[in-house]
Amino acid sequence: MNIRSQYQINNGSFINSTASEKLHEKVTEVAANRGDDDPNQLLSSNNELTIDFSYTQSPVTYSKEFFLNLDLSMIGLKRYGIHREHMGTDENGHIYKDTYGDFEGREKIDEFLAIFDRLDEEQKIKFSHFKPTEALLDVANRLTDEELGQLTDFIVESLSINLLDPKKDDYSTKLINKLSNMSDEVLQDTVKTMSKLMEQADNKVFAEPNLPAYLLDKDGHADFDLNVRGLGFFEDVNAYGDMNNQLLNDYAKFVIDNKFSDGDLLDLNAHLANSDFDTSRGMLDMATLVKANDRTTFIEMLNEVDTREPNNLFARLSKLNYENENTEYFRTDNRDYVKFKGAPADDNEKSRLYNQLIKAYENQGLGWMNDVMEQSEDAPVRTQLTMWLSILEDVEENPDAFKRSDSVETWMERNLAGIVNDYYQGIKEKVFAHNEELDNFLDMSMLELLELDEVEGSEPDDQAPRTQ
Repeated sequence: MNIRSQYQINNGSFINSTASEKLHEKVTEVAANRGDDDPNQLLSSNNELTIDFSYTQSPVTYSKEFFLNLDLSMIGLKRYGIHREHMGTDENGHIYKDTYGDFEGREKIDEFLAIFDRLDEEQKIKFSHFKPTEALLDVANRLTDEELGQLTDFIVESLSINLLDPKKDDYSTKLINKLSNMSDEVLQDTVKTMSKLMEQADNKVFAEPNLPAYLLDKDGHADFDLNVRGLGFFEDVNAYGDMNNQLLNDYAKFVIDNKFSDGDLLDLNAHLANSDFDTSRGMLDMATLVKANDRTTFIEMLNEVDTREPNNLFARLSKLNYENENTEYFRTDNRDYVKFKGAPADDNEKSRLYNQLIKAYENQGLGWMNDVMEQSEDAPVRTQLTMWLSILEDVEENPDAFKRSDSVETWMERNLAGIVNDYYQGIKEKVFAHNEELDNFLDMSMLELLELDEVEGSEPDDQAPRTQ
């Protein structure tokens, strides 16, 4: 721990704290020796000068390498320093009162500062952005050095989901308060889960679609004649942000608001720690939004779903949040190309869907649900809500029609195509409406859906990439 004792930071400049008495004496001497002034206006050497000797000291030293390799994840986080408030003087010199976050007095502050010695250099800087509190001191004292480092990394990374709107909700103190109220077992298990989720986020790759040559410009960049967003630019950035770190952000907020019992939380943590990114995202999303009286059923379903299966229920649900799953491509009747990026499913939509899934699990069982998912595997993920609402309504109205083994397949043959068609028709209407508002609108009367994995041969082989 490098605590500067000689030079202190005061509003961005360096002050030699040992020179403060000399400065005081010099100013007094100058004031007393100004013979050209009215004696009545002379400042007596016994008068008390109005010089503020208070200053704020950083708990860590920022090296040159830190600024050269600035971690963007810390941009926007509040910094906490040790504030020395000048209270006056006595026969021994200046009197100061030290405060650091919620702590007052050197003994308690030094106890907290000892935590920094347990972290590596980068983690020390991250940790300095957390408000010093009794809860943070308690949590740190109950964790190993490795666990403390993992928690520090997790909090900062979980806050890094949108650099255009950084740290709008710095929940670090709320999260630490929640962790402090946990038992040792749940605390350590939760921090372990945080570490596993960071690994999943690091390993998840959101690949850009492989666009055919005729959808690229001469520099190889995507080149569409019309781009339509379901949201405004900044809303769009906020909606998707850093989709890797969003998993961490979701878990942090889940822990803060957690209403599950310790046993159920340990159960959920075990599943999260042993799953892949997609499955964890889906499980966590449902755990966050499921109704209070459905939590027991959710845990039962969680324990029954084979989360090792790549296309399991929760992995499929996670796609509601992904940008590429909400993006569609079209070709007009004049062979212009359109990209539509819709908004991810909002919490209200997902809550309705999860309620239906709980209902399906209770009334029909997981085997029946797996049959429904298998029969609708190729349908757009955004059609899931309409599909589940529709099929469960039919089951409730006419249960006898679903007693045959092929009943789900029969229902899909009759209904799924219409649900999918309505989904795409809704998008097309948005594209047409947006196009009509443009000054340089496209001349189009029809939109044909493009399946990117099937369009390689849709254009002549000799068509060159278009220029912008």
